[in-house]
Amino acid sequence: MILATAPSALNFRWTFPTPVRSIEFVFDLRVPVNEKSLVALVKAPEKSAVMSETWGFSNQLQGHYKYVATAEAGAIALPKLTLSDFVSELDLQVVPWGTRDLPPASAITSVWAIADSADGSTDELNIIAKGRLTSNV
Repeated sequence: MILATAPSALNFRWTFPTPVRSIEFVFDLRVPVNEKSLVALVKAPEKSAVMSETWGFSNQLQGHYKYVATAEAGAIALPKLTLSDFVSELDLQVVPWGTRDLPPASAITSVWAIADSADGSTDELNIIAKGRLTSNV
């Protein structure tokens, strides 16, 4: 868990059938989310590092982050997250930000990952998996 003390945090985990290196997270939102109301945090597993320039890094948050925002309820995809090495498991945490008025559990229906897996000898294999909610604190 990235921020164990975060109020109203949702923690999701993916265990992939084959190692992946590139992941796009898709959120299913039941309500519109204002800019900088929710933030998605990912902490790369020990053997890997986040290579994506579109995901910011915060010392305060202790990980890479991207804001979750949309003017309408429905699906929203975050920019692709690329890792330096292949991983079999990845955690994502969603926490309220800014005014902290919007608990993630009231906004998020589910989070999906579309991941690319390739071993270099074949074309990429797309894996689509729903995140397993590991805790709702």
